[in-house]
Amino acid sequence: MHGQSEGLQGRRLKEAVKYVSRTWFPVNAAVLRQVQTKLADGVYTDQKQALIDDLKTDFALLAFCLRKLETVIAEEKNSANPIDTLRQLEIDQLKSILSPADNEISSHRFDDMRDVQALRLRHSLISCGTAEIIARNTNADPDFAYSCALLRQLGFMLVAWNYPGSFQKALAAVLATGNDIESELAKIVGFEPALLGYEVTLHWNTSPELKTALGWKVAPKSGAIKQPTPSFPEALAASEEKRKADTVARYCELGETFARVNNQQHYPQAVQQWKQVEKELRDLLGENAISTVSEHVRALCKNFVSVSNDIFGAEISPDASVRKANNAFVAKLLEDNAYVKRCPPPIQKEFREVYERIIKGEVSTEGVNLLVSRLIPNAGFVRGCIFLMDTSKAQLIPRVRIGDSKDRQYKPVSCSASGERSNPISEAFHCATPLKQERAFLHNDVVSHVSGKFGNSDKGGVLYLEMSDRLLLQENHVAVMYFKAIRQCLDHCLNLV
Repeated sequence: MHGQSEGLQGRRLKEAVKYVSRTWFPVNAAVLRQVQTKLADGVYTDQKQALIDDLKTDFALLAFCLRKLETVIAEEKNSANPIDTLRQLEIDQLKSILSPADNEISSHRFDDMRDVQALRLRHSLISCGTAEIIARNTNADPDFAYSCALLRQLGFMLVAWNYPGSFQKALAAVLATGNDIESELAKIVGFEPALLGYEVTLHWNTSPELKTALGWKVAPKSGAIKQPTPSFPEALAASEEKRKADTVARYCELGETFARVNNQQHYPQAVQQWKQVEKELRDLLGENAISTVSEHVRALCKNFVSVSNDIFGAEISPDASVRKANNAFVAKLLEDNAYVKRCPPPIQKEFREVYERIIKGEVSTEGVNLLVSRLIPNAGFVRGCIFLMDTSKAQLIPRVRIGDSKDRQYKPVSCSASGERSNPISEAFHCATPLKQERAFLHNDVVSHVSGKFGNSDKGGVLYLEMSDRLLLQENHVAVMYFKAIRQCLDHCLNLV
């Protein structure tokens, strides 16, 4: 069955390569006409870099030019950097490559671009632009970095334009499952988009250096590209080429994460990677790293703003995207805490203030402090303690004192399954519902308390709260309701859900 599955994937991939090679994806007609006019007027004769800069503003047009290199040069004349090869062409050769009309390059119409295709184009421009600007500021080859980033994005662009319905379904699946776009697309179309990109470029005279940077492995005899692999040819294992390739590959990864963070609507999981990526960008580009990258990417997107201002004119601001994503995450957490809705409006307001301190994927120390210092006392609990489970000792260890508890001598409590259950803290740990006791003798005093287990199977403990006389006078269920709301909020602050 496994062999049959691989055979089916191979057939689907082969069919897709034939299909997308014929239909391709459209260039921006306005950019193409502008470039053709400048070529005819001789503007690029002594300004080849100006041509390259213009081509970079249209991902599809630059990709088309790289595709057509093989038609005007011999393989042995190919440079390690395909953009550099393009720059070295004679004007007549450039005119030959760029002579087709836009409808001869692709059967798709640029003016018919759907949102899913526009989003992918923006994603590709951000990815390529970020890799390029990092390379430019770190003494690496920016054109080489742009080329690598473009080839990494090529398969995705081809799928987005030629299988837009499948791409839309994959984005929905990413949002629902948190899986990566590659695996979700492979489930739907039957092949990985990266493989499609690699197969399509088999005859592009791609240099060994570029293949190495992309992680492609070259067969020793035929020179054909095998299935992509993260390993590098053994001959280059300890070489300078490998070091450069690793560096450029990482720049591409940073660009791809930067692009995903700027589309948190479809890639909410990317927000969790942002802090590490932001640190790397600042290490590479300095304190103004984010604005440096954003300004460069905005320049690449400018030719598409008239097509879709909502997408290409959208602010390129990871911090804003992170804040927006976190606000949505926090709003859902608060919504999920159904007990908060049953609390009086002043208490609900205090819960909202605690939740505003929560950051997805992190322990919110600030949230816990606000919960302990203000919300819990205002809810009518005069003192208490957060006991954390120490699995190595099978004990609940008092860690955080709450309220006026300086005179309380909280001690570790055994919570082993075979241990004594006479202690209410231990009993609460093994109880499915909160334990409420009035006028019980505990901690060398007569107390009324609500206690209950919090956390999950890997981490947690017991929340112990003593009720005030005012709270005791309220209806019997009120204290437990407040407790449940507080306990769930504590789980959210400690990232235990």
